[in-house]
Amino acid sequence: MHTTTRTTPTHTTEHTPATIPVNTPWGWPDHVEEIAPGIVIFATPSHGGVWLSPHRRSVMPPGIREIRTFADSETPRFTGFYEEDLDWVLVALSFPSAFSGQEIRTALEIASSWAPRSNRWPSNLMDLVPRRVHELADEGSRHLESQEDVLAKRIRAF
Repeated sequence: MHTTTRTTPTHTTEHTPATIPVNTPWGWPDHVEEIAPGIVIFATPSHGGVWLSPHRRSVMPPGIREIRTFADSETPRFTGFYEEDLDWVLVALSFPSAFSGQEIRTALEIASSWAPRSNRWPSNLMDLVPRRVHELADEGSRHLESQEDVLAKRIRAF
């Protein structure tokens, strides 16, 4: 199987245009949405997640950037993919402005409950989260959904 790419439109931000993969660790997508420059949501018939451009990965908080994702563990050629069940949290905590207050609050809840039990995430993950993420979550909705993944719902809506 080969991976082909397409170039995104030019953006008028500090981000350079990224080459977005058209294949994912979960197969060919049936929905692709760039929610912010260099941050792309993919949905496939069976799964989905988020992809970060090399620039976005380079500006993640260092401790978070170094966490090996499920997609990296299973298929190293798919660097930059964060699956919808857990790894999307790393993207949301690194780039909160691309996500809703509800999604940020859910990401914080998942991170605080999952990191201590994970063999891939550091137990001190919450210490790596920038303070502004907590502030944005506090400003957002106070209603917290159940542990069902908010991003997964967003992906399945397509």
